[in-house]
Amino acid sequence: MAKAKISPMMDQYFQIKKDYADVILFFRLGDFYEMFFDDAKIASKELDLVLTGRDCGQAERAPMCGVPFHSADSYIANLVSRFALPPLITMLAQSFGFMIAGSAMVESVFSIPGLGSMLVTALGARDTITINACVLLTAVIFVLVNFIADCVNAFLNPQNQKGGGL
Repeated sequence: MAKAKISPMMDQYFQIKKDYADVILFFRLGDFYEMFFDDAKIASKELDLVLTGRDCGQAERAPMCGVPFHSADSYIANLVSRFALPPLITMLAQSFGFMIAGSAMVESVFSIPGLGSMLVTALGARDTITINACVLLTAVIFVLVNFIADCVNAFLNPQNQKGGGL
């Protein structure tokens, strides 16, 4: 049996996919955004969509799945949040140390009472007990913030949501 010719629609899909090979391509067909091949396999797994197939002029049916165009925003937000939110949370937790150091500078420059100005005053007076207490408190807060960020990332990890959690 001879191989069927690729339809103009699939030809257009392949041309667009060639330019955007590293993204999940939502291809508009009527009232739906369809995904094909590897994009469909990934999207069906991550978004709990039904994976179907379509004859496209190749030896085997093309795997496909789709979402209604009017609700595509929620599906896209779900995909983006699953993969973009954990690194963002980690980055914010790691930069928390810079925020603590910045608050110490602001407190000492503007003479605002707080942990930072207390630390600067203790450094000037060589008060080792107060210095140790401030450093310990700051370290505990920093570790606690990063621990909470790791717990949130473990909760958001898609691999943990299907089979057992933490």
